[in-house]
Amino acid sequence: MLVYGKDCDFSAREAAGDGPRQRGGHRIASSSVGTILCGDIGTSNKTSEATMTARTDDYDAIVRVMRLYIDGFNDNDVSKFRQAFDEDAWIFYIDADGALHKHRISEDFERWAAPPSWGVVGRFVSVTQVGDAAAVQLSFDSQQSGGGWIDFHNLLKVNGVWKITNKTATHSSR
Repeated sequence: MLVYGKDCDFSAREAAGDGPRQRGGHRIASSSVGTILCGDIGTSNKTSEATMTARTDDYDAIVRVMRLYIDGFNDNDVSKFRQAFDEDAWIFYIDADGALHKHRISEDFERWAAPPSWGVVGRFVSVTQVGDAAAVQLSFDSQQSGGGWIDFHNLLKVNGVWKITNKTATHSSR
């Protein structure tokens, strides 16, 4: 059973602790299989208090990696991208004009970390973890990036460390 939340916007700078768990009077929680859903899901914005379950053991570690990704843009810090991504990670994305781009994601780190700050605001759409694999869907908003993006990040836990292994994205205008 999932517990839906509303207004889950976060900036990685927003919370040094556990991140947003209560916003706009709505609780945000994970299911027993490790999924958290935020935002306006479907047509109902009701919260079911009776079915809330504990979040997965690795949830905090997965979210920490995603915050490194957001912080890299906002802090102009290439080292945060290097911490978040596996060195062999790839990116596939469709830009606002519909063109496909694909390459090693590390090729973008210097450009992404270049000032000024991107002012990125992220919104978790979902976080799913099964064993040593996880997937995060993120709504990514920034004027610097030409508007919004929908990101799908896949992560693996190798030797106890979560890393993003690939990112697939599309511009929100598509």
